[in-house]
Amino acid sequence: MAGECTVQQMKLRGNFCHLTLKMPLGFPEPVPGQFIMVSCCPSSDGYLPHSADSPDARFQRFAMGPVNERTTLPRPMSIFDYSRPAKRERGLLTLVFKTLGRGTLQLSQVRPGDQLRFLGPLGNGFDYQGWRRTLLVAGGVGFSGINMIARRLREAGNEPLVALGVNTRAQSPVQLSLTEVPSVYRWALPHTTEPLKLVVSHLFEEFIPSIVTSLYPGDEGAFCGTTCDLVEKLLGANPSYAGDLTLVACGPRPMLAALTAIARHSHVKRYLVMLEERMACGLGTCLGCAVQTREGVLPFEEDGPQEGPTTFKRVCTDGPIFNGYRIIWERLC
Repeated sequence: MAGECTVQQMKLRGNFCHLTLKMPLGFPEPVPGQFIMVSCCPSSDGYLPHSADSPDARFQRFAMGPVNERTTLPRPMSIFDYSRPAKRERGLLTLVFKTLGRGTLQLSQVRPGDQLRFLGPLGNGFDYQGWRRTLLVAGGVGFSGINMIARRLREAGNEPLVALGVNTRAQSPVQLSLTEVPSVYRWALPHTTEPLKLVVSHLFEEFIPSIVTSLYPGDEGAFCGTTCDLVEKLLGANPSYAGDLTLVACGPRPMLAALTAIARHSHVKRYLVMLEERMACGLGTCLGCAVQTREGVLPFEEDGPQEGPTTFKRVCTDGPIFNGYRIIWERLC
């Protein structure tokens, strides 16, 4: 669906933005894992010129340089959450992103009432039927991609464990506080190593129970290390996980590539990645988001053949969810 949505709320915390959009009637309910393409600055179509609030004055905050340096293309954004109070009411869609360039910087300056053009929901979401034990791994701003699937799994009675990688507290939107580990997470904690602490983390107002990893020992309560270190620790201490574990990851490419090696070594049979790529259209026509994948390989066999026919897949239409074993990471990292 293509159209215009209304900015309802924008919250800032450091370089992170929590954007709530009121979607038009008829917007299809997104599946966990899908994304939307959203414009970086408001549309001026809905504004009439007034002496104190002309379109030029209204959008002066988006004039960030010469015209040829301004952002015109929309940005792909993972859908952090979606809710609709009633069938005849407009749904609320939430995006969480980090300001990294001109486009996201412009988007962080929108105000309630601004109209943004969008296209979506796009891509193929998760098919989580039949999942049992689930480990969700998020690095960087990857938590924006895994939040919705975590909520759906909880609603289905399948409580996932989330491994959330952050920088120092000063650079992260996540607030940490220690808590006792509920019995529902006992399956995931190592039995032969020192116990890990479960952390109640709040991302803005969103509650995400997780094991938080940090490279800085000063972050009390966080696991000292990377998310890959934590996953390796969990799988090494509990080899029986691999048989019925679903490992889902979203984050930087080096993290996903390292997790692929760990998952293959531990014989995890279901390893899914949610890719975040630059794209101009979101419809598969520009081919800017194509990734190379390997076909015809038994991916969970550590010593099995690693060569085979390859093909290109478009993240926007064939993804963004992929079998992580089939991605040729050497071409992406």
